Formats: sequence, structure tokens, C-alpha cells
Amino acid sequence: TIPIVTNIVRDFFAKLPRSWVDAYLEKVVGLDCSKGRSIAIDIFMHPHMMRNHLVLGLQECRELPEYPNDVALRLINNSPTSILFCGDPDQWAPKGHMEDLQKMQQSAVIPHNVYTEYIDLLRHDFVVHPEQIEPVINFVVSRIRSDGETSGLSIRSRL
Repeated sequence: TIPIVTNIVRDFFAKLPRSWVDAYLEKVVGLDCSKGRSIAIDIFMHPHMMRNHLVLGLQECRELPEYPNDVALRLINNSPTSILFCGDPDQWAPKGHMEDLQKMQQSAVIPHNVYTEYIDLLRHDFVVHPEQIEPVINFVVSRIRSDGETSGLSIRSRL
């Protein structure tokens, strides 16, 4: 089925003028970075890239957990961990997972060195939205600089 979908999508894009696809990605999908749109179009036109994109996307959808992995967070108990959650709708890091983690911390299921933050306007694909990169950088830098939760660990151990 993946090869059939790959051919359908590639053939569909091949019949449209590139400028139409570019306009669709900009206006409808919201990709405001021209270089990002160009890369996306090239990916959808290349059969192997499209197949890989579909296979990985379907694999991610099958593996998405219904709730956060508390076992993994308990195993890294001695390492401060920071998790940034994106605005809705986000399937990979939904706000509900952050709320679940906070409840787990209150119940002492996971250690208190797990820091969570939610940025409502942030999208999961922030890297293709230049205006969204700065809030992510600020989050990372602030977490590296925070020493209140490092328990004596050096900055190097936090990277």
C-alpha cells in the first residue's frame, strides 16, 4: 500500500505547477519558510524520500504512547531532564502528557528533576517557522543555566 500511495502522491504533485504546490504549502499548510517549502516539494517528488516519509510517519503513529513513559524517567533518575511541550494539536508531545507527568511527580512516581514547560503558540514543526525558533532556544538556554535543579551537576552533564 505504501508504494501505491507513494506513486499517487508523486504523480499528483508532478501534474501541478510547482508554484501552485508552493502556494498551497504556504497558504494552507502554513509553511512560511520558502526554503522549507522547496525542500518539502523536492521530498514529495522523490519516490524514495516519499516512501521513507510515509513509512516513518506511519511507524511514529503506531508507536505513539497514550501516556508518558514513567519507567524511562525513573531510570534516568539522577539526570535533570527538561521536556518542552508544544501547543495543540500536537500528537508527539501533547499538553495532556505534561499534565500526566506533573501528577506522577506529585505522587512520587517519577523524580522531581523532570522539568516540564508548555508553550501554547509553539508548533511541533517549529524549525520551519523562523519566529518559533527563538522561544525554543530560550527554553534550552534557560534550562542549561538553571542551577536550582542541577543538584550539583555541571552544565556539561546537562547537555
